[in-house]
Amino acid sequence: MSEATAAKFRVLTSEEELRSADPEKVRRIGECQRCGKCCTTCTFRLARDSVASGDRDIVDDLLRWIGLREHVQTRVSENLIEIGIGIPCKFLTFDESGKATCLIYENRPLICRRFPMTPTATCKYFQFVEEIGDENG
Repeated sequence: MSEATAAKFRVLTSEEELRSADPEKVRRIGECQRCGKCCTTCTFRLARDSVASGDRDIVDDLLRWIGLREHVQTRVSENLIEIGIGIPCKFLTFDESGKATCLIYENRPLICRRFPMTPTATCKYFQFVEEIGDENG
């Protein structure tokens, strides 16, 4: 009879750690608690090298044009432009117990289905871990 082994995991707390980890050994663990925080802001990222420096003004103008400029936060790093729009999704509601509910849950967009795709401060209920061996290894 073989002895069962339990895997050891390392919690990945940043996008850099996630990128450097072996994708075959990374797992997202946790369970949604229906807090709704993920649906109260929309954040998207652009690789800095895909947006020429002059094009950032175009993105800002577009956001101003659609009337969301006052609700937009941008964060720029060496390789990334992150744009967050702080407006709740129009399909977000709360049930009688205060739990978040999506009116289009079965048909929600792919970005919603995959959230979170990387470690994020928005959601504390999911973690990304990398298997680093087993207790016998």
